[in-house]
Amino acid sequence: PFSKVSSSVAFDSWTIPQVRLGVNIFYNLSSVKQDSTVPPTEPYVRGRIARVVSITPDGDTTDVRSLTLEDVRYTEYFPVVPYVFFPANSSNPEPTYAPIEARETGDESAVDTLKDALSINDQVLTLLCRRMKQYPTATLTIIGTNDGRSELRNRTLSLQRAQTIRSFLVGCGIDSTRIKVEAHDLPEKPSAPNDPDGIAENRRVEFRASTPEVFEPFQSRVGIERLANPDALIFLPEVSTSDPIKVWELTLTQAGRTLRTIRGEGSPRPVTWTIQPSELSSQQVPIDYTYRVESVLGKVSESSGSIAVDYISSTRKLREQSGNKTIEKFSLILFDFDSDVITPDNQRILDQKIVPAIKPGSNVKIFGYTDRIGEARYNLDLSRRRAQAVMNYLKSKRPDANYQAAGFGESIERYDNNRPTGRQLSRTVQIIIETPKQ
Repeated sequence: PFSKVSSSVAFDSWTIPQVRLGVNIFYNLSSVKQDSTVPPTEPYVRGRIARVVSITPDGDTTDVRSLTLEDVRYTEYFPVVPYVFFPANSSNPEPTYAPIEARETGDESAVDTLKDALSINDQVLTLLCRRMKQYPTATLTIIGTNDGRSELRNRTLSLQRAQTIRSFLVGCGIDSTRIKVEAHDLPEKPSAPNDPDGIAENRRVEFRASTPEVFEPFQSRVGIERLANPDALIFLPEVSTSDPIKVWELTLTQAGRTLRTIRGEGSPRPVTWTIQPSELSSQQVPIDYTYRVESVLGKVSESSGSIAVDYISSTRKLREQSGNKTIEKFSLILFDFDSDVITPDNQRILDQKIVPAIKPGSNVKIFGYTDRIGEARYNLDLSRRRAQAVMNYLKSKRPDANYQAAGFGESIERYDNNRPTGRQLSRTVQIIIETPKQ
């Protein structure tokens, strides 16, 4: 028995023979059904430009928070693409070329006001008409081709394409006896015949002139220009959304003036902005950008940012006694598809246009590029081989200059690769010659 259960004397005689402890457990055997219904997620979209970068000659990306704008004496040359491209199963050129009827009565000098390679090559027929008049003994062969797919063995279409271009040239005053037309199937050096871009490029006419000067590079700019460094910015978007993206838009402005508006459909992609000479204002005014995305359900997100600009004017150079220099930029050499070979025509251009511009002590930068056809890693190597080939050639002619060569592959889109002409222009090297003023 239990005793002495308390220190109180009142309980001295109290004894407990037994203590029982009990635990009651209550359990409901009926199942408890949980609600497995997930409440619907509210549609959303969030988008922004996560980074603005440039690519260094070593191939690395570096963040860009500001850029330098500088006044320099500047000359720029652009290549003339010796092709005109056509839509599938059509004998009329791509609509990016000015209408034939307008060209026949147009002002041939209008091309002189153009400042970029794509615009100049959209006027290639006007330029060709002027050059054929400038070199009256030159003859021209126009070769029509087809894509070898939906147009397989359709030499009639190839001939019609050549005749369309011949009719324009005769209409603008070129004697028909100076022009010969031919019809082929695929071009002699076709672009990738199994790639949609390559197939589109094979629908064309090609020009072969007896006088090389007919297709010599076009001098676009001479004088004082404002150049940006870096001159190519890549905007990297970051988007999260509950639904697919319908459209996106990047708008670039400076002091309220719209510089560019770049739009796209579907999944957002990196956007390259190649800053043209004198495109930016001659002020210490930042570049503002707005990025807008819209989902297929109509949800919209908009974000903004800015890039600082440091403008170095000619007056500031004198005040700070910083070195003046002249810059000549040549985008002259167009390589054949998947090739790094400098053709005899390209050697002539190097010898006549570029070698004389290189002085002792000049800094010569040679940057190689490719179009988007093919695998990115291969294109990067191809662009480097192109730049190296040109550097080796120039070094053999002007060994007393300083040289730098680099390749960017398809990572910097200098020209619109949605267009056949843009892809042709992308198969190039850009040669920049900086010469300090003595």
